[in-house]
Amino acid sequence: MTKMYENQQKARKALIIGVLIKDESLDVLQKDLEELTRLLQTLGITTVKSFIQSRDTQSARTLIGSGKVEEIRQAAI
Repeated sequence: MTKMYENQQKARKALIIGVLIKDESLDVLQKDLEELTRLLQTLGITTVKSFIQSRDTQSARTLIGSGKVEEIRQAAI
């Protein structure tokens, strides 16, 4: 006798974060984020929101600033 199981997957969602370092192109970063969004779609992952952080230098601990970390944390809740 064959047993049948119902397989319900939770919706997979993502937040995308791009870091714009001094002297880099915002247009290129935006295109990269758009491409990443499309790649996630092919995997069945919905992009909830994307963030761009402009930095003169990288933060050693988080790569982005503490204010942006808090903004992302709030979006993830």
